[in-house]
Amino acid sequence: AEDLLFGVCNKRAEELMDRGDQEFDWHPPKPLSQPSDYILDLASFLRTIFPTFAALPSAVMEALHYTTCKTIAARLSAQPLSPKVKKINHHAFVRANADLAVLEAFAQDSKVPGLKETFVPLRQLITLMTAPSL
Repeated sequence: AEDLLFGVCNKRAEELMDRGDQEFDWHPPKPLSQPSDYILDLASFLRTIFPTFAALPSAVMEALHYTTCKTIAARLSAQPLSPKVKKINHHAFVRANADLAVLEAFAQDSKVPGLKETFVPLRQLITLMTAPSL
């Protein structure tokens, strides 16, 4: 049963990330400080699905959170490296920053110890790419 839960959560997260691969503009003409729709949908899914598993042992719940968030972080980190991405500008990372803030807020609100840290490498990259000195 646990494998099924992990599979369902990761599958839906992957589907939403696939949508992001298609929708995210890596070369927008102006900065967009609003989070992407697919990230808002992803956060909504996470906030909806995880409480339904509240009866699970805490170790299973935490593992489910970590596994799903690690999958999301890995996919977000890989997006700009996709062969489909031909150009990237600073404005894209401004939007990616807004997207990541939504996921970090979810992780913080989840009360799962250390969950927000799954996004630290991505946070470091986005902070570097949005630094004023670039």
